[in-house]
Amino acid sequence: MHRSCKSTIKTITTIAPYINYSKERNQCRHKSILADLLSTAHEQCIKNPIDQTESPSKHLENVPASEIISTIEQYEGTKDLLTNSPVQIQKIGKAKFNTNVYSLISTSIVYPDKWCPPPSFTRSPYHILSNKQSEHEIKDWYTSIFGKFLSPPTKQRLWQLEPAEWSAFLVPYAAYNYVDLMGKFLSIFALIDDQLVEIEALEQKRITLEHLFIFAETWKLAFQRQNGQQMNSKNLARRIHELALKTNISVLDPCFQVWSSIADNYVRFGADETWCNRMSNAIKEWIELGIREVIGKRRMKQSSSLTELRTQIPVTLTSYDHPSLRQGTKEKTVTVDMSGMSLLEVLLRQRIATIGIPMMSLLLEQSCGLNLSSIDPLLRPAINIAAIMPSLVNELVGMGRDLRGEPNFSLIYRQMFNCSLQQSIYFTLTLHDLAMKTFDQNIQKILQSLKSPSLQHHVSIYMQYLRLLIRGFAQWHHYSDRFKNLIALDETHKQILIFSIADGLNQRYDALQDALLQYQSHKVIHESLY
Repeated sequence: MHRSCKSTIKTITTIAPYINYSKERNQCRHKSILADLLSTAHEQCIKNPIDQTESPSKHLENVPASEIISTIEQYEGTKDLLTNSPVQIQKIGKAKFNTNVYSLISTSIVYPDKWCPPPSFTRSPYHILSNKQSEHEIKDWYTSIFGKFLSPPTKQRLWQLEPAEWSAFLVPYAAYNYVDLMGKFLSIFALIDDQLVEIEALEQKRITLEHLFIFAETWKLAFQRQNGQQMNSKNLARRIHELALKTNISVLDPCFQVWSSIADNYVRFGADETWCNRMSNAIKEWIELGIREVIGKRRMKQSSSLTELRTQIPVTLTSYDHPSLRQGTKEKTVTVDMSGMSLLEVLLRQRIATIGIPMMSLLLEQSCGLNLSSIDPLLRPAINIAAIMPSLVNELVGMGRDLRGEPNFSLIYRQMFNCSLQQSIYFTLTLHDLAMKTFDQNIQKILQSLKSPSLQHHVSIYMQYLRLLIRGFAQWHHYSDRFKNLIALDETHKQILIFSIADGLNQRYDALQDALLQYQSHKVIHESLY
């Protein structure tokens, strides 16, 4: 599925504010679904802007979290305003720092109840879902296997993503008691992603992309292992062991053994060979685009401006792209003109693949007791649209961290179009809601196209669980220790934005207060915006 090919990205041409994308659409021979959604969201924001001021300069400023929190608590109209306003990005008051007055703006990603009943957002009800006596079951298992291989800082960072603590993300996997297995998968996924994909393979000093593909291959061979065909799997294990000895990367061996064991469990619970192949391909896509995403972001970070960014941001076609585009090239890697919205498309496409939803959706099939391999081509476009939503949530809640100079979807949009942070976040929210609406429309079309009432019923249940997964993923990001920097400052426009995840518009005030408590728990936060 994956073939290597060097690609050259043309220089980003002039980036004028508010480019006419109807002309760009007519000139584009092939248009992906993602490109259409990006253009539509952009046009909606230009037609009905929330903030028309431009941002010609960059400023850095530190913000004391305590002053923001105390100011909001003193503003009596905040609750009524957020309860009664239909707007998801809303000015809620003002705060004074030094000699300047800043507008306080609440920014909420809203998942209405009619879209999906909310999961439990309370912390640590994991033992209820899995019928285990201890909510630390996975933590104990994880520590026993990897404790001696990881440094204290690494263990602390990885444990910030501990899925046993954030049940909202695991709720969809409760069917057939798959919570334990899914929790273990997420733990190893985070370890491989952090330590091997983003660090070791990026440097390519000790391991390469081809080495990491072994982690995908072991899922492909899981069905063979369960049917007595062990030779190929033993060869993979030997290669990993030799690589671990050669490179002195001690975590390789236990990672591979546990990863293979998890794959074997899914086969024992009913996964067939076709499903194993699909899972293997999804893992390959995650690993390959994960490395390319980090390389591309590093090069963007090193560029002095967007207009000076040249070549070597890899653009890899994924399952998301329009079939006509995939058929139009023999290779998976193509050259793309990076003018217009193409850069945003590249960033978001890579985020979709690397955030894990393609893999999670396949694991969800097994949790629901389904095998949808025969209609995967029909379902995959809708699943990829669903993956846009957590990808955008990840970019928004990670903005506090990315303000230190890391490329970020909303910040790149702001820089491209010289707009305020408020307007760029408005674009991100618009795209998120457009993806949600498009997903629902696609599901209706899919269900209508299925002739079997039984298949319609099971696909409908699966898609409802997928909604729950997407919503739980967002809430997990809201609470995760990695993403507690939920306040961003736009010094140029004197705006302070606070991010939250809400269960409907009338719950935005509670979500805002919760976000502030999460933020305050960091004690010392000094974040800033260009």
